[in-house]
Amino acid sequence: MDDHSLSEMANGFVFRKLCKSVGTNQLASIPSTECCSTSYEYGSESLEIQRLKGIIEGLVAEKEMEKAEKEREKAEKEKEKAEKEREKVEKEKEKIDKENMLEE
Repeated sequence: MDDHSLSEMANGFVFRKLCKSVGTNQLASIPSTECCSTSYEYGSESLEIQRLKGIIEGLVAEKEMEKAEKEREKAEKEKEKAEKEREKVEKEKEKIDKENMLEE
């Protein structure tokens, strides 16, 4: 099976070889002896670049989720603090009401 057949079998992916002699991606017609590695490309982005982009996007999403979780925890703590303050104010109000009732 020649390189051209491999290219056609890749369903829209262009079979390219990274060649030492030129240092750039060349079409698969360059003899294998001149090439040091192979990769499949779709359009102008190689699958490796797409894979790395996916990893980076996953890490960014994970960091955003961690940030959102920290913000949620902070909001929850503030809510608990506000609830305690409200309870404190209610107890103070009840105490004042009892004192007022005793004075009457």
